[in-house]
Amino acid sequence: MAIPVTNEQPYRRFYWGLSLGVVVLALVGFVWFVWAISVFKSPIAGVVCGGLDAILTGCLIWAGRRVRRKACGFKRSDLRLGSEEERAANRRTTSRFRWVILGEWSGIGIAAFATYHFGRGDLFPPAMSLVIALHFFPLAALFQLPVYRVTASAASIISMAALLMPATLLGPDSRLVLNGVGFGAVMWATAAYCVLYSRRLAATYRHRDPH
Repeated sequence: MAIPVTNEQPYRRFYWGLSLGVVVLALVGFVWFVWAISVFKSPIAGVVCGGLDAILTGCLIWAGRRVRRKACGFKRSDLRLGSEEERAANRRTTSRFRWVILGEWSGIGIAAFATYHFGRGDLFPPAMSLVIALHFFPLAALFQLPVYRVTASAASIISMAALLMPATLLGPDSRLVLNGVGFGAVMWATAAYCVLYSRRLAATYRHRDPH
């Protein structure tokens, strides 16, 4: 089935940004699964699971690149083009995105200091995961992607479970596996959803922001 395209900059920009999001989600999922795989005692199991991790990540990145085709050649430099209203909107979005990322990295820094300062380095991965999960809430509003709210909620629940579970019930390795597999799966599920429903997401975006 042919995919309808449009030359309107905001619409093309949405597909461009969505494709970048898919790639980032795929890579984040890859890293978190690697964390989980790192506790395996069997080298063979580690190699097999690591290979599957890389293959699935590659498939998602490839799918994300295909989503970019719907952007009709849009690139980062095009953010400076368009009407004055469009350029102003792009500048506001970029500025707000930078503030969100700054808050995310500040939170990760605080999580690292707190966990290692109190001798609980095993809590750093789920603490960092929680910070990353929470940053999807403002991104959902910024990029008009309601699915990110689901991502933020699901990832936060998993991260808090791995973070708050007593050490008597969850050892360091089990905590890393729970956090790695759970958080990684949410990232990949979000990436897959964005690929499979990219047209629906774009149509929703266009309805909310017709200009």
